[in-house]
Amino acid sequence: ANYGMALLMERKSRLDDSIKYLRKALESRAFDPYILLQLGRMNILKKEPQKAIDIMQGLETFPEVETEALFYLSQARLNVGMADIAEIGFEKVINTAPKLFPKAYYHLAEIKGKSSNREDAALSHYYLGIYYYEMQNIKSAKFHLMKSLETLSDKDKQNHAQLIIAKSELREREEKRESRQRRR
Repeated sequence: ANYGMALLMERKSRLDDSIKYLRKALESRAFDPYILLQLGRMNILKKEPQKAIDIMQGLETFPEVETEALFYLSQARLNVGMADIAEIGFEKVINTAPKLFPKAYYHLAEIKGKSSNREDAALSHYYLGIYYYEMQNIKSAKFHLMKSLETLSDKDKQNHAQLIIAKSELREREEKRESRQRRR
């Protein structure tokens, strides 16, 4: 009941109340990975990433919450300036469940975008392009993927970018055709 109330309080943007209910839920189910994960998420939302890290540390070893915990841990680590560790975490998330956590691409783009290295700049555009593609923003996706191809040296990522650009162009043509048919 406390866990359910915590989720309800989150939906109502009552984060402090959500945290209170999660702490009550932990009293009866200590070390429950789902409750700890939710408590960590609430602390990220409250802009308290170090608390989130302290709460969620080790949850990425629980198979039932492994990928989700790694995503939120990486997000918290990025927020406290641990970009290298966050980057490794986001890469693992993308390799495990890219469709479930498209924001991992955005965070990787953010990390790579802070570098002065040309390859990292290309990777920043690549990851941002994939993020926009996953968010159905085709125009921005194409822009960033085309930009990445100017200096990207990783052949697999080049091929992937070209494939997404081709899919995007196909999707654009289909949308235009459907739009013309609706006007008739």
